[in-house]
Amino acid sequence: MMHGYRILKSNNQLGWIRRAKRGLADTQLGSITSIVSRHLFGAGTESAAQIVQQYVLTRIGGISLNKALLLSIGSNNSPVIFPLPKEFQSTLAHNGFVVSRRGCSALWIAYVGALWGYGVLSIAKHAYDAGRCIVRPTAALKGPFAYFVGLAKNNLPQPCKDGRSHDILTWYAHGPGAATSLVALCHGVQGASVTLVNGKRVECVEHAIPPLSNLTGLIQFLQWATIAVFRSAIDACRGRWWPALLLAESAKAAVARLADPNQLAREYLFHFSDTIYRPIWTYEAIKKGSQVTCYFYSTSEEFKLPGGYEPNSSYWKLMNWPRCLVWDTYQENLLRLSIGDAARIDVVGPIGFNCSPIEMPNIPHNSIAVFDIQPIRSSAHFGFSTLADLDYGNPKVPMNFIQDIHVALSLHGGTVVHKRKRNDGRRFRKVYRHMIDQLSGGPGFVSIEPDTSAIRVIEHCRAVVSMPFTSTAILGRHLGKPSVYYDPTGHLQKDDKGAHGIPILSGKDELREWVSAVMGTVGDKSLVQSV
Repeated sequence: MMHGYRILKSNNQLGWIRRAKRGLADTQLGSITSIVSRHLFGAGTESAAQIVQQYVLTRIGGISLNKALLLSIGSNNSPVIFPLPKEFQSTLAHNGFVVSRRGCSALWIAYVGALWGYGVLSIAKHAYDAGRCIVRPTAALKGPFAYFVGLAKNNLPQPCKDGRSHDILTWYAHGPGAATSLVALCHGVQGASVTLVNGKRVECVEHAIPPLSNLTGLIQFLQWATIAVFRSAIDACRGRWWPALLLAESAKAAVARLADPNQLAREYLFHFSDTIYRPIWTYEAIKKGSQVTCYFYSTSEEFKLPGGYEPNSSYWKLMNWPRCLVWDTYQENLLRLSIGDAARIDVVGPIGFNCSPIEMPNIPHNSIAVFDIQPIRSSAHFGFSTLADLDYGNPKVPMNFIQDIHVALSLHGGTVVHKRKRNDGRRFRKVYRHMIDQLSGGPGFVSIEPDTSAIRVIEHCRAVVSMPFTSTAILGRHLGKPSVYYDPTGHLQKDDKGAHGIPILSGKDELREWVSAVMGTVGDKSLVQSV
């Protein structure tokens, strides 16, 4: 795989895999549009083809597929052997890959069979949960509530000494709209204690869709399940694999269809982490009066290459979230290029997501907040975005980014306040980690724990320098701080829309001029004022 990646990189062909994956998004799967079971898809029947394609690409179209294609390229174009439906096999072959039809088909049959078995187990789990609720009823949640899907502990309120937290629940609780009429904000983080945010309870509710709590509902679910299990198995034997593949998802949708509407959330909120799949049960929830929202806790960009813009997001065109929350009009326009003008996209400003109660070290008054992109080992993550085409996968780029800023600030007695995005050092380049460790032990450099909110860091600094095109630059502008992107390579174009209107500094000279203006050591501060 490493050999295959080096071949693509050295020949400037990383776009080959991007184009192939965009082709998968355009490929129709089977005869789903004409042969679909309302019994299995329920309220999502009209969108069945889109649901299936979303689910398939979410399950198999990510990093694992990248690795399979790299393995083929790095093994003298040996056949791709990976679980793929026959339509996807044809698309890859059309894009120049050698594909083992028998191998891919055999793995696909085994993959569908495994997910069908998982679906049967899921049905048994739903029945068990319902039986437990019937035997030992639990108090239902009183009052309208919102449910946040897919959160972790650091996404919950964790106030610091100043009493503030910058997590997604706190952001939502203080925002306009639906939050004003809610009594609770719920999540699925086990072991979290109940807290209050802006007068609303924040508490753990294990299931986004509550288990059935009456005997009639359980009997109806078992009747549905009996038909679903046998019909999906028979369809799979006839080549109609999609009911078997999504049996577990259909089961959850069946529970939502049979649930008491008063037990469903007023709003279900999903964070966008490069997942395009919208669960089947959300169609049932909307039918019962719930709202479904996908929020972007950061921005995603398409870098302008020498030949123009190329879509980074291979599968975005398949999304059909009823409502999306984005930071600004730049992000809205980018999203609309993929999902069209009919989608509801609300611009709400920067969205808080995670936080940590860890107190920051003392930050000097002449500090600048610096946010980079940590270089990840290729063996841990193969980068195929257009950013890689601009050589930003080279560890020297973030290292030069940090070092150039450190030197420019040291000329004025300033301090770099550096916050990394993540803490998993094993995935990052050793040479980068060694450089950060060395700088952290010297003057003019403060390292901040990755879990610390970027907002807290920016508030304590004079200005912000971000690596293109991270969301922290937009956050700095929102907080009224001078904010720029710094490109140490000089490869980025000044008019790149990915910058969201924030200035791009190219090379050391432009960086030092801007730093001088920020630090107040030159008479003309037009550079700062323009920001």
